[in-house]
Amino acid sequence: MSIEETEHSTTRLYWSIGKVATEKMESLLSKMSDDTATQEDRLHAAILQEITALAKNRLSVEGERNRIRKKEVMSGWNGPRNHIFRTYGFMGRA
Repeated sequence: MSIEETEHSTTRLYWSIGKVATEKMESLLSKMSDDTATQEDRLHAAILQEITALAKNRLSVEGERNRIRKKEVMSGWNGPRNHIFRTYGFMGRA
């Protein structure tokens, strides 16, 4: 299996896990609203809600990083080395 195929399989697996976990969380929350949830159901729902919140936070952080990178590329700033050169000029030996 090529690297691309492996990455694609991993992405699909993560997507499927997220989909199943979200569906299970919704089912558990429905049971809670119907007042038919067990204590174990409530615990599982809480864990899935925490995982969902962490995943949303991770996506938000990743989006912000991508936005900053895009802004840096658009402005011509591509990292500390370029910044030092532009700020202080060429610092090589004469």
